[in-house]
Amino acid sequence: MPIPRMPPGGGRGTNVGCLVPLVIVGLACLSLAASCPPKPPDPEPCKPVPAAEPKFTWESPTTLELTWVDMPVTVGGGDEKCVLNRRLAFSFDKPVEILTVYSFQAVDSGDSIEMLTALYAKDGEPLYKRSEHITPGVCTEYDAFDPPQPVNYETDGLILDAVCRVTGNNKDTGELNARCHLAVYVKVADAPPPPEGCDTEEADLIADTCSKGEYRDEVKAATAALGSYCGHTFRESLDALTGELRRQNPGMCAISGIEAIFIERSDLRHDEYHAVASVTGCWTDSGFGKWIGCHSKKGAPPGECGEPNPLGLPAEFVVKKHNKWLDRTYRVRSWNYCQEACDAFIGRASCPVRCEGDPEREPCEERVIGEGKWWCDGQLLTEPCSTSSAPCLKDGNPSQAKCFSHWKTCTDDGVTCSEGDW
Repeated sequence: MPIPRMPPGGGRGTNVGCLVPLVIVGLACLSLAASCPPKPPDPEPCKPVPAAEPKFTWESPTTLELTWVDMPVTVGGGDEKCVLNRRLAFSFDKPVEILTVYSFQAVDSGDSIEMLTALYAKDGEPLYKRSEHITPGVCTEYDAFDPPQPVNYETDGLILDAVCRVTGNNKDTGELNARCHLAVYVKVADAPPPPEGCDTEEADLIADTCSKGEYRDEVKAATAALGSYCGHTFRESLDALTGELRRQNPGMCAISGIEAIFIERSDLRHDEYHAVASVTGCWTDSGFGKWIGCHSKKGAPPGECGEPNPLGLPAEFVVKKHNKWLDRTYRVRSWNYCQEACDAFIGRASCPVRCEGDPEREPCEERVIGEGKWWCDGQLLTEPCSTSSAPCLKDGNPSQAKCFSHWKTCTDDGVTCSEGDW
C-alpha cells in the first residue's frame, strides 16, 4: 500500500520523525551538563606596580649604588600593566670615568620571572645590560650578583632602565606573582678630587682657637646619604665620608686625616670632626660628627695675622694691676719668634704677639686667645662692669677684669692660663 504523501507546500501536521532526534540531543546535553564542574571564577586582576623614588648611595668613595627606595617589590602576572618597568637618572657634579658596572637581581624561592637592567650614559651610549630568565625546576646555576663588567667611559650622568615581569605561578605558593630586587653598582675612577689649592695634610696643621665649627650640618647630611657603614674598616668609612662631603658640597676642601675629617673654613682655618668609630666603622654621635676644634696651617696663619705665626708656641699670660683693673698680656716664650715679631723685641726671649700699634696685634691675639676667660674665686665672670659690681668684665675689652681676691685667666682652649691673688 503506498505511503501517503503530504501535499506540496504543506498542510497542518507535525513531522514526528524530525522531532525525535531533537529530543534525544536535548536529553544528552542535559545529562552532560549535570556531570560537568562549574566554570572557575575569573582570576583577580593584578595590582599595577606603584612609582617609587630613586635611591642613590655611595657605598664607598668610588662605588655608587642605583636602585629605588621600595626594593624589593612584589610584581603580579597576567597583565602588562603589572610589570615593573622603571627608569631613573643620576647626574655627577662633573664628568667622571665609569670603570666597571655590575648588578644585583634577586627573587624569592619558587618565583618564575624575567628581569632586565640596562645602564646608559647621559648621552645615550649603552654601558651595561643584564637579562635573566628564572624558571623553577630548570637546573641552572644562578648568582644574584654578576661579575663586574669593564666599561671605561666618561660621562656626567647615568640612565638606568629596569624591568621585572612574572612569567608563571610561584612553584611553592601557586600564586601568580613574584618579588623582584634590582640594583646596579657603578665604580668610578675616583672620588671627586679636592678643589685647586686644597693640598693641606694633617701634618701641615696646628691647633688653633675657634668658638664653634662651621660644617656640623654638612657632616650630618653626608653620613645620612651614605647610610650605615657599620662593618667597614675605619679608613673605608673615613674616606667615604670625605668623598661624600666633596660630592654634596662642590668646592669644599675636605681631607681625611689619621683619625678625623678636616674641612677648610671660611676664615681658612680647618674644622676637625670625629665622625667614625675606630673599631666598628660606624658613624659616631648619631651621624652628626663631633666637632673637636679648629686648626691653622703651620707658617701660614689665616686672616690678617701673618708671619711669624704665634700658634702652637709656648706662651703665658702676664697679668698686672692697672687702676683697680687686672690687665693681661699674652706673651710668646720663644727667642726666634721675638726676633721676627717686632724690631723692639730683638734680644728678648718672651714677647707679645706683635708690637703695640701693629695692625696685626689684635688679629694675632684673637687667633691664640679667642675671647679669653676670667674667673674670680672659681666663679666664671660673664657680666660687664657697667651692669654689675666687682667681680666683673670690662666693657669692650676682654683683656681686663675686676677681682679683688683670687683670679684666673685662660685662652678659650684652656691651653694657656695664669692665676694669682689681688
